[in-house]
Amino acid sequence: MPSKNSAKITFFYLLSLFGLVFTALTTGMILFQIINKLIPDVINYSGRFSARQLRFAISAVIVASPVYYWMTSLIHKSLKKGEFDQDSQLRKWMTYIIIFVSAIVIIISLIGVINNYLSGDLTSKIVLKLLTTILISGIVLSYYLYNIKRDNFKKNTVVKIYFWSSLALVLIILVSGFLIADSPAKVRNMKYDAEIIRDFNTISHEINSYNIRNSKLPEDLEELENNTEFIKISNYIKNEETREVYEYKVINDTEYELCATFRESNLDDNQDRDYMYEEWPHEKGNKCFKKKVNKVNIQNGLIKPLEMKALEIR
Repeated sequence: MPSKNSAKITFFYLLSLFGLVFTALTTGMILFQIINKLIPDVINYSGRFSARQLRFAISAVIVASPVYYWMTSLIHKSLKKGEFDQDSQLRKWMTYIIIFVSAIVIIISLIGVINNYLSGDLTSKIVLKLLTTILISGIVLSYYLYNIKRDNFKKNTVVKIYFWSSLALVLIILVSGFLIADSPAKVRNMKYDAEIIRDFNTISHEINSYNIRNSKLPEDLEELENNTEFIKISNYIKNEETREVYEYKVINDTEYELCATFRESNLDDNQDRDYMYEEWPHEKGNKCFKKKVNKVNIQNGLIKPLEMKALEIR
């Protein structure tokens, strides 16, 4: 005999499963990033703090946790009112599916943590991450294993304790994530600085190419315009926001400077860095980078490869 409100039961349980998986995973991600920030590891990449992962986890918790707790509340109310058959096989199957999916996610998370340990993560961090995974998995599995066996759907203190304590824990973790995350304004500033660095990287390569062709440095950045083959250099020699040409100065036959005003420092170990960081490290404020290209030597009709060397930041 078909279960009463079988379509509604399926919808509620599947949506609660979606909310549960995302809430459990991303609250764990927030805790992992808190651990990574509190216990820095400059050697092992997997153990470094990631601002991007933290921002994603916070966003996911804000969206997924209300979905989960809303669906869970509706399921409890429907069971209490008798709208859902308490002995329905469909309800039990949906609950077991939630348990199964949760167990798979937990097993994969544990495998990841142990793999990071074998890959050289700090022991203290691994212990904390294991405890985090065990705590979250213990809450999820114990609740649903209890829920599948319970027969009191009217006033159940255990369910209320699970519901409100887990909600309070999620909120505490979410607030903790906000406390260590960069503000949206700072993130925008870092993106602004990253654009400058990408422009400088392109300009330095084009100056290098110009030097190969002309055996000298360009007098100004506009001079590169007719000496580029594959890119439109005008897109890179100006600040995207101010539309002003970057400050460029020739020091001698082989040295030049590129200057710009940066809104944030990129020297913080907790920042997400790309491959250009080491060549363009900077503090907040106006910074000039001194660069050097070797003179072009032509022997037997061949041009020797140039070496670009980053000198000290002035």
